[in-house]
Amino acid sequence: MGQAQDLKFQVGQSIDNETTKNKAATIIASFPRDSVSNSHSIQGFLELGLNFPDNTIKSYSISAFVEKHSNTLISKRQDVTQFGGQLTFHLWEKSQFFLLKKYKVRFLGTARYSHDHIAETDGGQYLLHFNLAPKLGGGNFGDAFLNIENIYPGDEYKNYQNDPNNENPDPKKRFPSDFIQFSSSHTFGVEYISNEELLLGNLAYTVNIYPLSGLLYRTFEQYRMLQFSFGIDNRFNINSQNTELFIGSLLTASAGVNFLINAEKGYQLGLAYSYQEGGHALQGLSDQVFSQLVLTARLVLDNSK
Repeated sequence: MGQAQDLKFQVGQSIDNETTKNKAATIIASFPRDSVSNSHSIQGFLELGLNFPDNTIKSYSISAFVEKHSNTLISKRQDVTQFGGQLTFHLWEKSQFFLLKKYKVRFLGTARYSHDHIAETDGGQYLLHFNLAPKLGGGNFGDAFLNIENIYPGDEYKNYQNDPNNENPDPKKRFPSDFIQFSSSHTFGVEYISNEELLLGNLAYTVNIYPLSGLLYRTFEQYRMLQFSFGIDNRFNINSQNTELFIGSLLTASAGVNFLINAEKGYQLGLAYSYQEGGHALQGLSDQVFSQLVLTARLVLDNSK
């Protein structure tokens, strides 16, 4: 068994799977001066964990988290509090068999208690998700098509500037990443909601597009400042259990601007306009359509970096 390598603290949108963990948490609040009640929207989690590297078969991490999904700005209100633990592990990191020569398999196992303050229900939720992750950091189109940690094209102008072989970099030299970059994420999983005795399948995919990325870097020294995101998070009933929870697709789209606090570690704040259509059985979100302007935040504190 590997020894504890580092302590990690993370802030993101939802602990559910790798797709939602890499999204920024969102928050907005309204405090009217008249008799109208205060309103808010909060979608996020706080996670504290330990990473355990193992260079033979797998590496893994364990964590504890608290999560809140509450929105009083929409017609069908949402208010869910959750807490629990998560085990993340990678398999076949050293395998040379077929696709496993290039990709490892990342599993996320989650157990949490969930309380819905609107429906006045509570119970356990047990999730198992997996996705492919490139070995050695990736970097090509296929890697970016699968995993949000990989950007395509890369930060070409920055790399060109930092190349020791370029004694006098040409500031007018153009690269494809000056005009566009993209990343994406995917997940497959099964989910069990104990108080409903409901077994669900889950398929999710999100793509992020960063226009004018390298051109903005030349002025602000920051790549991926503008971001457009499109996603689908689909759930389907495996055991045909009757339920009043929404089972189907949650469609999301957003456009916003990111401000990096620490470029090396990826800490960021932002402002985004988001659109959602559908519902979310695990988070007490009823089927509806709404849009909102939100503040966003993503933070990963990892002492191995």
